[in-house]
Amino acid sequence: MRIAYLIALGGVFALLVQGMWLGMLRGSGLLVPNFQGKEIPVGMGPLFLGSAAFAFWLGELIGFLSLSAFLSFLFLLAGMVLLGFIDDALGNGSSRGFRGHFRNLLRGKLTTGGLKAMGGGFLALLVATTLTGEPARIFLAALLIALSANTLNLFDLRPGRALKLFWLGVLILVSIPSSKLFVLMPIVGASLVYAPLDLRAKAMLGDSGSNCLGCALGYSLAASLSWQWQLAVVVFLFLLNLLSERYSFSAIIEKNPLLRFLDLLGRGQ
Repeated sequence: MRIAYLIALGGVFALLVQGMWLGMLRGSGLLVPNFQGKEIPVGMGPLFLGSAAFAFWLGELIGFLSLSAFLSFLFLLAGMVLLGFIDDALGNGSSRGFRGHFRNLLRGKLTTGGLKAMGGGFLALLVATTLTGEPARIFLAALLIALSANTLNLFDLRPGRALKLFWLGVLILVSIPSSKLFVLMPIVGASLVYAPLDLRAKAMLGDSGSNCLGCALGYSLAASLSWQWQLAVVVFLFLLNLLSERYSFSAIIEKNPLLRFLDLLGRGQ
């Protein structure tokens, strides 16, 4: 029942706020061309951060949860959303991927992507210390959180794609006994309300949105999985990120009938 409350509260917040947020993005000129060249608003991270903060705060007032138990999670979301929003607003796309960002850092040049990579990694380390006290497992959990955020960002190239990957991660967590699902529920509710806008290419998650969804999923995985499974997921995500440096995931999806069907499912175009 508490899970249903959190989903509903997150969804209500998104329903009330997303129209105003999109209007502000349009009015501020924060628009980017999507895969069809159409200019659409970008930067939905604050919507999901707000949904989580609102749901946990109201849950504390109602008395069915303790807000203090979620403060480290909210701190992670806020930091990741801020770093992603800086990239959405100020990034020029001049360097992409691990190699591009770190090559610039080695040259003494800080890009918005480099700031996001360094800041996101540090945030993940800070928050991972609230999940475990063992140094090796702190580092492993931080890698899982950071790689999850970056992986969802890689897939935010077509309407609904990153959202579907997030929902897949949630379904995997549902199948794990005693998984830490509570933290994700307000974001799940908000994502369901927001989904029609994304699927119809009316808005784009951007770095702030994909970072928020990805780090939330990574946090929940780190809190739910044994270290062996965490290591397996980290290796898988790391390989995906390496593959993205050389291959186009969009091209791979287009060539696979099942992946293409799932990618187009629910899209308005």
